[in-house]
Amino acid sequence: MTTSGRSTTPYSSPRVRREGLLEQQAALAALSRIDVSHGEHLEETLRFITETAARLMSVARASLWRYDSARTAIHCLDLYECSTNRHSDGAQLRAQSYPAYFAALASSEAIVADDAHRDPRTCEFGTSYLTPLGVTAMLDIPIRVQGNVDGVLCLEQIGPPLAWTTEDRLFGIALANLIALAVERHERERAEKALRQSEQRMSTMLAYAPDAITLLDVDTLRFIEVNDEATRLYGYDRASLLSIGPVELSPERQPDGRLSSEAAREKIDDALNGGVPVFEWTHVDPAGVLFPCEVRLVRLPDPARRLIRGSVIGIGERKRAEVALRESEAQLSKAKEAAEAANRAKSEFLASMSHELRTPLNSMLGYAQLLRREADLSERQCKALNVIRQSGEHLLGLIDEILDMAKIEAGTLDLVSDSFDLPTMLESIAAIMRSRSQAKGLAFTRAQWSELPALVCADERRLRQVLMNLLDNAIKYTQRGGVVLKTGMHEGRVCFVVEDTGVGIEPEHLSEIFDVFHQVRDPLTVVEGTGLGLAISKRLVQLMGGDLRVASTPHEGSRFWFELDLPPVTVRPAVVEERLLTAVEGERRTVLVVDDEEDGRSLLRDVLEPLGFLVHEAADGESAISEAVRLRPHAILMDMRMPRVDGLSATRRIRAMAELAGTVIFAISASAFEHNRTRCLEAGADAFIPKPFRQERLLELLCAHLSLNPVYATNSDAEDARSAGHAEADAPTSTELPDAPLIAPPADALRRFVELAARGDITQLLAQAARIEQADRAYAPFVAQLRALGGAYRMQALRRWLAGLARTR
Repeated sequence: MTTSGRSTTPYSSPRVRREGLLEQQAALAALSRIDVSHGEHLEETLRFITETAARLMSVARASLWRYDSARTAIHCLDLYECSTNRHSDGAQLRAQSYPAYFAALASSEAIVADDAHRDPRTCEFGTSYLTPLGVTAMLDIPIRVQGNVDGVLCLEQIGPPLAWTTEDRLFGIALANLIALAVERHERERAEKALRQSEQRMSTMLAYAPDAITLLDVDTLRFIEVNDEATRLYGYDRASLLSIGPVELSPERQPDGRLSSEAAREKIDDALNGGVPVFEWTHVDPAGVLFPCEVRLVRLPDPARRLIRGSVIGIGERKRAEVALRESEAQLSKAKEAAEAANRAKSEFLASMSHELRTPLNSMLGYAQLLRREADLSERQCKALNVIRQSGEHLLGLIDEILDMAKIEAGTLDLVSDSFDLPTMLESIAAIMRSRSQAKGLAFTRAQWSELPALVCADERRLRQVLMNLLDNAIKYTQRGGVVLKTGMHEGRVCFVVEDTGVGIEPEHLSEIFDVFHQVRDPLTVVEGTGLGLAISKRLVQLMGGDLRVASTPHEGSRFWFELDLPPVTVRPAVVEERLLTAVEGERRTVLVVDDEEDGRSLLRDVLEPLGFLVHEAADGESAISEAVRLRPHAILMDMRMPRVDGLSATRRIRAMAELAGTVIFAISASAFEHNRTRCLEAGADAFIPKPFRQERLLELLCAHLSLNPVYATNSDAEDARSAGHAEADAPTSTELPDAPLIAPPADALRRFVELAARGDITQLLAQAARIEQADRAYAPFVAQLRALGGAYRMQALRRWLAGLARTR
């Protein structure tokens, strides 16, 4: 056997190796410049690639193979052998005969077989291919067209086995990519759909048709009639066209490689047999320039002759436009894929962040809620618990801001409109902001230039969120002076204005302040927050039908304002008093708590056991299933994210057990996304509870599903219980009294305050206080004392103080 190929040491020196790499790079550059836009160049390009690959890689054989339409075999398009300097084709390899090799083709970037007889991917070629040909080593690179393996570039060594280098593999991959590009261009041309033109009557065809029209005598293959558009399209005068036929107007071969004479005969036969072939055809003008056309053939009824009418239009401009469109679509597709990948990464990050932060917050806020139930807390302990609660809710607010931004960007944030008392809402916001301003030494003013509708219909929560964001920002960026909240009517719409005397915003930064994660930067000002507040507020106002605007002067302050259509309504919303669930009545129920976090299990145990529930625990989904089978609990509180078996899987398996069909399952999750809630309910959960959860909400759901009766104590009852041990601490002190004389309002107004305090309705109480202060500033000291006690929820002290004033009237 005559061996051919290269030695097992591909380059004898670094210099030779560099020269080889430079030669490969030069070859790749030359190949990339070859024009393969027309099909007749494809075969030449593929032959040139195999010959170049064999020469530069110093291997005996290089070949190109493509899958058949059924993808059950590959066929050789071209095989170049160095020893004979000849090209051949036509060989076939079936997948069923070589399963390991075909499996490797589908899954590998490259099949690098230094010893083809021993490599498990290629050894099955041994007796039928490797041994007869003397092939010892193979480097096969899959050719991927539009993401799918379409064929393979095969490089074969004859002689001693060798170790293919990284440079070999990379050069082979580069060649395979060039082949894929050539094939894609060729296939696109063959797959382009023919565009049909409507047939016109024969009587007007020649005179008025916008297409080039020819009438062909099939027996002589000569035109017997043409219109003016045909002479313009083909570049011949009428006499010249009537002396030739379609073959003379065509190159020897069409882009698909077929002889023009054979392809033309096939289309003509189709028309003679009743078909109406519409196809693309490449013509040639007198100067030898090729141009693409679309041709439509129809047989004309004629008893004497066989006639074919041809309607021809030039599609050069359309082809160029299609190429440009495809390139644009490819770029858009890549951009879309990149955006979708980035969005998936963002969603995964948000879900993970939400879970990691909400889990500890659940324990922190949960135990703060538990401790608030205690009756013997001192005032100092109450304040400490309030700090814990406020800090936790602040952090939860930051998390919700980020999630809100994600919902807005995804278009999944919906407004929930309902009737609410607009002045009352504004007064409650003002009371909160007045306290925050005073803590920073700032003045806070609530101004109103015209009367507002009392009851309106809108999303109160989102409107409150916008105003709180704007006022919070104003206080953050103001070191001296004050903040003003102005409201009034403007051209039938409610106008909201927030002004401050803060650092202001440079003109060049005004366009940036509504960008996500943007904060005003001032070297002397350090602020908290995510940088999302203004971006979210801007989008929420837009969702509500307005536009948030800003004007600012650096070092003097800023002004934000927006207007909304808030339709007035007449139905007053029901006031729901917050209640504390202190006990449950009914048969004792067994609850299985499932959470991989011990703190999470302990919190739920501490919430449930004092109310009489029998609580058992499981630390993962697998244990939950076994415990559920053993205990047959009335309810399962299932965390969703756990090791081994997660909550979703455990819920599905439990729901599949007939003996546990009556068990109630609550999904408890630190992921607050709507799609997570949907998945939990679809898995069989009866309810979805996001962390951190309100204990009253959880207990009310348990009572509803387990046929238990909840027993409530109102906020005032709980306050009275906590105040019993330290009545003196609740009484107003001299330092809390305003400097000006305290003047109580008239008896009827005072009785109204006593009623509101007795009900624990702080919102209405503060709103009523704001109204009398606006009516007469003499009541300002009274209102200040009322806000001091009511804003801190010192209800027992507030009731005693108001009762004392009422007795003196």
